[in-house]
Amino acid sequence: MARKTGSMAETTRPRIREAAARLFSKAGYDAVTMRGIGAEAGLSAGALYRYFPDKESLAAALLADAVEERDRVLDRALGAAATSGTVEALEAFVRAYLGWRMAPGGGPALIALMSGALGSDADRALEDRVEALLAAGQEAGAVRLPDTRAGAGAVLAVLDRVAEDARLTEDRRLRIGWRFVHRLVGA
Repeated sequence: MARKTGSMAETTRPRIREAAARLFSKAGYDAVTMRGIGAEAGLSAGALYRYFPDKESLAAALLADAVEERDRVLDRALGAAATSGTVEALEAFVRAYLGWRMAPGGGPALIALMSGALGSDADRALEDRVEALLAAGQEAGAVRLPDTRAGAGAVLAVLDRVAEDARLTEDRRLRIGWRFVHRLVGA
């Protein structure tokens, strides 16, 4: 039976990405080689280069996927809260962000790892989104902050810390995260 055109690429490319994500998460960007990724994916280094020209392009593809997934989760939550008030939109953001940060799969870890290694602005873009949300809240009189940029950084730092607190159940982290942010921004 003849193989369909592109069927190898459709199964091999995801296998390569999964192998690279595992290795990058375990050993760090600098310690991983294309040969190691190929071995993890069951390919020779030469075959791997047919799919990705170098380690940086592969890491950039992983980073783009993780950022896209994060943004999709946040957009969905903010879209659902678009007709409600600013405080409700902020709460929707907090819950969506924490849910994404606590989900298995390594997306947040990959963003942190790859952003630093590739000099990406992925974290800056997220902070910009939070700042815009806080500025809209401040304009509506629902948020009281001396500086929305510093507030955005503080909100993300608090949420990241809460998300990593394995002592707490996920539900408790969601409640605590929202309470901290609610108080922090004076909502």
